[in-house]
Amino acid sequence: MSKTPVKFSHFTLNEKLTNQLYLCKSCGGYTLLRMEHCSHCSQAKGYLSMDQFISKKYRLKFQSDVFLLLFLLFIAALFTFNPISIAIIGIIGAAAIILFCIFKLLIRSSEKNYLLMNQATADREKIKRGIHVNKTFAEKKIQDYAYLEAYEILRIIGLFSNDDDTKKLKLTCLNTFIIRKDMQLEMDTVVPTMYSKEFITYLGNAAKVQRHLVNKKVLDYVVTYENEIQEHFSNDIFIIVAGAALRMKQYFLIYEEFIMKYADDLPKERIIRLCTLLDSINSYEIEESKKRAHHLLHTKFNQEPFVMALH
Repeated sequence: MSKTPVKFSHFTLNEKLTNQLYLCKSCGGYTLLRMEHCSHCSQAKGYLSMDQFISKKYRLKFQSDVFLLLFLLFIAALFTFNPISIAIIGIIGAAAIILFCIFKLLIRSSEKNYLLMNQATADREKIKRGIHVNKTFAEKKIQDYAYLEAYEILRIIGLFSNDDDTKKLKLTCLNTFIIRKDMQLEMDTVVPTMYSKEFITYLGNAAKVQRHLVNKKVLDYVVTYENEIQEHFSNDIFIIVAGAALRMKQYFLIYEEFIMKYADDLPKERIIRLCTLLDSINSYEIEESKKRAHHLLHTKFNQEPFVMALH
């Protein structure tokens, strides 16, 4: 399959999830996609984000509480015939309403969170149903070869429901793209719970251009499924991952055996990095690895000026 150059739309993990989930103004159905017509009721009356919906609900509740206090104040004044008593009730009532408003303002954030949790709990199945509809829509986009559109939908779905099926769909899309250094790539969020050729294919392409994507979760996965990977892929994938793992000292200490297994085939720049990293670790336990790394450097690249300067 030929790969396509793509440009992802801006995506941030720091954005509130309540700004990613929408309710149809007509039927109250949930969706992550603001399509012209609601996928539940086919109406085109627009959407409210979950955050907007909760803010509206909080505002209506606050207004009803204030109206209730005003009503009680009115009833108290209605059955009081003494002007002085009416004035006292009015002053006390006004003070009570002001204090109530200040109190509500102070606890607004926690109360909105409480309303949000209640709403999410009550509508859990409706939310799941809405996400499932969106996922089905993304699958249809994949069938129509609209991989970029499908991936950007699945990326949002993954914030709410990132099971292996969602990861597999994302990987299907990612493996059709030309992976570049300037792309906002994901890795942790597509690591499956079982062995996946699609993931290893993506890992090999992504780790080449963005080594920082290789972290402990990825290394654990590669080490766990090393035998399965060898059945379907060349050692290039291990060389790429081992080279990327040299970013951090702690990775070498944890995965020393794995890294040194593929050290012979590391490119010069990575072998130099390996030697530098090992020289910075003061431990007799890695002496054998240190000697081997320096031996590799001097035997493979002995005539190069930089290596000669290390003698």
